[in-house]
This record gives sequence, C-alpha cells and structure tokens, in this order.
Amino acid sequence: MWTDEQLQFLINERRANNEYYHDLVGGGKRMFWKDVASRINLRFGTKFSGQQTKEKFQGLVRDCNVNKTFV
Repeated sequence: MWTDEQLQFLINERRANNEYYHDLVGGGKRMFWKDVASRINLRFGTKFSGQQTKEKFQGLVRDCNVNKTFV
C-alpha cells in the first residue's frame, strides 16, 4: 500500500528526471525505475521493486488522464 508521502516522492522523482527518462532506451528505463524504487525503499523502509514503481506511476498517469476526460 502506497502512502501519500511515497506517491508524492515518486511523482517528484519522475518529474525531476523527465528529460533524462525520455532520452533512455530499452534497459535504461528499467534501470531508471529500479533506481527510483531503491530511493523510495531507502527513504521509507519499503520493498518496492522497479516494476511495481513503474506500474504505480503509470497507474497514476492513467487515472489522471481519465479524470481529465470527465471534467
């Protein structure tokens, strides 16, 4: 279960590295999410994987886009 503080940290990490992320290819993006998960885990004492972190962020984006559609 993700807390609000963890979600905000995830969003901030991705936002701060947006340009860098879009320059990555293939395995580089996998390593990006693994690194973000490591930072979250160190800060909050959690055990999220890179894949879980990526999926959570994609879910947030998807939910945001759905909400924008209905506004």
